[in-house]
Amino acid sequence: MGESDLTWRRLFSIGSAELYSIMDAERVRRTGGIFWVCGALIAALILPFAPPDESSAGDAGWILAGAIVAGSGVAGLVMLRGSAIVRSGWQTMLAASYLGIALATVLNWLAGPDAPYSGLLLIGAIFVASAFPPRVLPAYMVVVGVALLVPLAWGADVLVIDQVARLLIWTGLGLGVAILLTRQRLEQAELKLRGDEEFQLARADPLTGLGNRRAFDEALAIAGSRAGRTDRAVSVIVADVEGFKSINDGHGLIAGDRLLRDVADAIAGSVRAPDACFRWGGDEFVIIADVDAEDAAAFAERLDAAVADACRRPDGTPVRLHVGVAELDRAGGDAAEILNAASRAMKPASRRRG
Repeated sequence: MGESDLTWRRLFSIGSAELYSIMDAERVRRTGGIFWVCGALIAALILPFAPPDESSAGDAGWILAGAIVAGSGVAGLVMLRGSAIVRSGWQTMLAASYLGIALATVLNWLAGPDAPYSGLLLIGAIFVASAFPPRVLPAYMVVVGVALLVPLAWGADVLVIDQVARLLIWTGLGLGVAILLTRQRLEQAELKLRGDEEFQLARADPLTGLGNRRAFDEALAIAGSRAGRTDRAVSVIVADVEGFKSINDGHGLIAGDRLLRDVADAIAGSVRAPDACFRWGGDEFVIIADVDAEDAAAFAERLDAAVADACRRPDGTPVRLHVGVAELDRAGGDAAEILNAASRAMKPASRRRG
């Protein structure tokens, strides 16, 4: 029961911006176009049986009705084609739906009090129910209700209870559509979000938050493809913590993990897009940089200095890195071999300075 209550509360409290962010505006716009074209065709078929010449406008009603029907059809076709003319926001589409109420009411007035054009209001109600949050529909249906009762002022031979019943049926139908579609959209968005999160988690190192080996393999393949396509340099920097095993052995795994997180933060803070950093495993980190080997070596030195400034071993001394650099072969070599080449080139800070 509680879960169901939360679901209902969620459906009717969801904000417009939140729902619109998970909807396909182009698809909704095209759906609106279909509704407008269908409404125009239905009205055109009704015109011979309910001629728009019963009002004070007389025969001029044909001109006005023709303009309404033709204009509605053209508007629908333009929406279907996705023209820039109608690439407007959600509020504009809602305003157009309210305009549809007015146009159907005018057709009803032109054809006399007992004309059937008020039935076209159902088309707009279904569109609003399918394209907007459920809480938008009640206000729209209030206006539809007014439009259904307006013919009574012209002497229409209908009962108020009949119009009220029609309104209640339409409102119930619209709410059913709105609730069903909104719930479906929220569930799809949640599944997509969960899938995105699982995708990210599968590529994230749980200790440091950096990309893991899987993420590195994918990023390296992309970098290799880009290097071959654009003839731009791509290098890999491999770094590990000097004397890390002694920290684990002498101070425990918790101290070692804390140090790895600190080093990861320092490395991540030194890397700027489009470069990317990863934890390969243990105390080994890998950076993919869009530079040649010479610039990558200079970057590795800056990286070592940044880690030394930010990170301390349990005894208070600065953390230093072994680093190695290798440049990806832009002629189309095996991208995976770059990691081994960089690992073989690794040197401790003392030897690099020497």
